[in-house]
Parts: sequence; structure tokens; C-alpha cells
Amino acid sequence: MACKICEHAQRADIEAALFASDYGTGTESISLQDIAKQYKVSVQDLQVHALMHTPMTQLEDAAVGASISASVKKREADLLAQAAQEYFNTLKLTGRQLRSVLSKEDGTRYVTKPAVDLYLGVGVNLRQTLESIVDMNLKVNGEQDAGAKAIVDLVSAIRGSKDK
Repeated sequence: MACKICEHAQRADIEAALFASDYGTGTESISLQDIAKQYKVSVQDLQVHALMHTPMTQLEDAAVGASISASVKKREADLLAQAAQEYFNTLKLTGRQLRSVLSKEDGTRYVTKPAVDLYLGVGVNLRQTLESIVDMNLKVNGEQDAGAKAIVDLVSAIRGSKDK
């Protein structure tokens, strides 16, 4: 379902009014109810648009700014990326230490269960974190190779019809 504010003929004016709004804080500026009444839209549509589509800073070209929602998702993705880097560093260091111990004669005697558990657990956490980043990217940006996938599907369909 398309955003009613994004499709509104007076979108730029609505967004300018949103920047002046008090968002219910009780100050003297214009309220969401006032904006909704003036532009004949619902308060809920204004709230959704302000959260999902309105840039956080007022710019001449509104499409340049990031929405509040996009900014939150970016921060969450950054935190996940930092966690993934930590997991990767721990995995490399633990793996290096395990390989060093195992390379010695009778090294398997000196490998501890907690060290192996750490290595395996960090590997699982790294994989889950990277999957979360990929899922988030797909949800925010959509599938990047949709055109290529469509071509592959078309070729597969053509090949399938030749076999019949």
C-alpha cells in the first residue's frame, strides 16, 4: 500500500509543516491534528510518513535525507557489523591458538573443551549475525539482483519448455 502523504500533491508543504510540528509536546507550534485538518489527511498517515519517509533534517531535496526509521535501521546494522567483526576476530584468534596447540606432538591432549566450545559458539554467532545483516539489507533495500533473477527464471522456463 502506497503512502498517502508521499502521493499527496502538497507533499513538500506537508513535510515543511511536519518540521514545524510540536508532535504533541504542547508547545506553541502547529500540531499533527492541525496539519491533518489543513491537508485533509489522517493523523495516522502523517505519523507513518514522518517516521518512515520524512528526512530527519529539512533539505532542499527531501529525497537526500534519511528517515528516522532508516537511521535506526542503519545504526542497528552498524552494531551488528561491529559484533560480527568481534566474532570474526575471536574466531580467528581462537582458531590460531587451537591450531598451534594441535600442531605439537600429542597436542590433542592439551586442547580444552571450553576452548573448542568457544570456537564453535563464536562460529555459530558469527553466522547468525551475518544472516541478520543480510535479512535486514533485504528488508530495507529489497532484493538487489531481481532483474538477474528474472532473466534466470526466464531462461529456466524456456529450457523447461524445450524438454517437453
